[in-house]
Amino acid sequence: MHWLVGADWGLVGPVIAFAVVGVVLRGDRRWRGWGTYSLVASGVTVVLVDLMFWVFTPGTTLAGPHLGGLMERIVVFEVLGWYVAIGLRILREGSGELTTK
Repeated sequence: MHWLVGADWGLVGPVIAFAVVGVVLRGDRRWRGWGTYSLVASGVTVVLVDLMFWVFTPGTTLAGPHLGGLMERIVVFEVLGWYVAIGLRILREGSGELTTK
């Protein structure tokens, strides 16, 4: 039971975080593109998590070939890719102050 609750928070957390960060970054003209990227990443994460749960559900088409582990890795790769992309942006150009103009 603890694993299920922890996994749900671990999968829902990035969706919420990406959406919140995306909305905040869209308010700064210099970060607007990254805000859009964050909002898109939030939606993509939702779709990938839904696919992952579908693949893990016994009796579905893809449950037979045991592709659940692959789907888990795809979700983790997508989530961690967001952190890498934002981190590289900060390292290359600096964060500066957020402007709301």
